Amino acid sequence: MRKIKLIISKLTHPSLNEWIHGHWAIKARYKQDWDGEVMLALIEECGVTKLPRLIKKANIKIKYYFRVERLKRDYDNYSPKFLMDGLVGRVIADDRDDWVKVKWELLTDKNKPRTDIEVEETD
Repeated sequence: MRKIKLIISKLTHPSLNEWIHGHWAIKARYKQDWDGEVMLALIEECGVTKLPRLIKKANIKIKYYFRVERLKRDYDNYSPKFLMDGLVGRVIADDRDDWVKVKWELLTDKNKPRTDIEVEETD
């Protein structure tokens, strides 16, 4: 079974509150930014000419590392919508719920905010 690890160091995923209350142009920008960052991380991991064949079934673990520690961060407010959209067609065949299981964690790293993604192929 294959495992692909990606690190996105330039962005932290917006909360759904940020996304919902944003102007339509901001929403489009979030999607574009994440799409580009997923592609760059994939090229860095796999090389420009060796993008992997698509994984049909997978477990995906996402770790969001935020710079600022907050006493309360709403877990379900950080659904990885843009990130998953960036993986479809590049790493996974589709993000349908019978093929892909996604879990995410909200963590803090004051020195190195980032998003770590691990895609593990399953049967």
